[in-house]
Amino acid sequence: MSGRIGVIGAGPGGLTTAMILASKGFKVTMFETNNYVGGRNSSLKVGDSKFDVGPTILMMKFVLDQVFKDAGRDADKYLNVMRLNPMYRLQFGPQKHIDCYDMTQGDKMMAEMQRVFPKDATSYRKYLQYEGDRFRKMIPLLQKPYHGFGSLLNTDTLKALPNISLHTTMHQLLGKYYQDPLAKISFSFQAKYLGMSPYDCPSFFGMIPYVEHAFGCYHVEGGLNQISVAMSKVFKELGGDLQLNKPIKQLILDGKKVKGLITKEGEEHLFDDVVVNADFFHVAEKLIPNAENVLQKWKPSKTAKKRFSCSTFMLYIHLDKVYPELEHNTISFADDYESNIKAISGHLVMPDDFSVYVCNPTKSDSTMSKPGTSGLYCLVPVPNLQKVSDDWNNPDVIELMKQKIYKHLEDRCHLKNIRDHVLEEKVLTPHSWRDEIHVHQGATFSLAHSIFQLLLWRPKNKFDELENLYLTGAGTHPGSGIPTILESGRIVSSLLCDKYGVKYDKERYENF
Repeated sequence: MSGRIGVIGAGPGGLTTAMILASKGFKVTMFETNNYVGGRNSSLKVGDSKFDVGPTILMMKFVLDQVFKDAGRDADKYLNVMRLNPMYRLQFGPQKHIDCYDMTQGDKMMAEMQRVFPKDATSYRKYLQYEGDRFRKMIPLLQKPYHGFGSLLNTDTLKALPNISLHTTMHQLLGKYYQDPLAKISFSFQAKYLGMSPYDCPSFFGMIPYVEHAFGCYHVEGGLNQISVAMSKVFKELGGDLQLNKPIKQLILDGKKVKGLITKEGEEHLFDDVVVNADFFHVAEKLIPNAENVLQKWKPSKTAKKRFSCSTFMLYIHLDKVYPELEHNTISFADDYESNIKAISGHLVMPDDFSVYVCNPTKSDSTMSKPGTSGLYCLVPVPNLQKVSDDWNNPDVIELMKQKIYKHLEDRCHLKNIRDHVLEEKVLTPHSWRDEIHVHQGATFSLAHSIFQLLLWRPKNKFDELENLYLTGAGTHPGSGIPTILESGRIVSSLLCDKYGVKYDKERYENF
């Protein structure tokens, strides 16, 4: 017999769980604070340009395909997904760049390596071979829940253990293959997808650049926000109850048992189990009554001492022109990338010189802006709010940051006179992430992915401090990023199906 499930937050993790459980006969009700789905995976409009709020690059498309398959649907019938080649341009100052292609265009990638990093070009194939082997051994660790040390004692862990390199960072790992400092950056900057520095991010995540090159990077027509829109459509088709504009006031507890939830309007909803997809640390602080006494390991006073990812300063620009020479994705690095990253992630201070990620979606997708116009999405990693600072409340600080970004775009990305073509713009600061989107500490990528904040050391998918409470999203296992968040939703679906004796053959990804 299936149970009554309440889901808080209509982001990709919660939507994954909701649609899979609905397809298995569970009665699922989903509550979303906003009048739209997606959370950080939603959209916004600036002028006539549409933007993804958060993630813009889809990796590991096979995970998304599997989520829809698990719910009895075909993702390709709901989404138009485009493979990007080049995946991105990496800009090292105004004069040097490399265009990175996936393995379907391996000859082009080798030609780029020969052009930019001739001494390291032959190491590229060695890198792919070694990291491919590591990936196949380690991905099973991201597909199962962890309840205690005993859950680490299995064949998958034993196979993966020699490849984890606990005391090696991503940057150190790349030293096995590449000598040119910029080549190392080209295959380790992806630590920023987790909001971390490659100089202290565990080498475990060296598989991220491999995943890009092996399986490709994708854009979804209309933006990655359409993933959540499509999932919500499937959920409703399967009989799910999606309630928008329903912020939650608190969970209903009976001792250590979660019985349901109360909306801000005062409505009480009782459930057999509750799934939290909202930012877990926001929930622990705001929605669990008397959390400081009810919780132990994850009480707010203890989580305040945990390490969180960086934040981001976002500038969304609607322009009266198109820049056809600008690639779909460009990462333009600070001159001293190592110092920049260490200042942001380690010292929690904002350096004068910074890196900028620029997404130019109209390069591939005409639906994102009207003809003759375009929208540029600019992301700058900045410190989170763990060190109290009111700088982002100061309009002069925000204006200075904007002007620095425009200068960076003009000088390094060669977007001449871009300021003359701005029709409208919108900014999100760390305060916006914290206060408007309810991201704890404004840490856009949630809890940092340091070695002792992974696997069983993250908040568990079946939360172990309260009964009948399950967690999906960036703050739980396996971690941040669309594919891993989707996988957290699959893990929770499997746990709840097991609890109620409902068949769910959760397929593993092994045929690589």
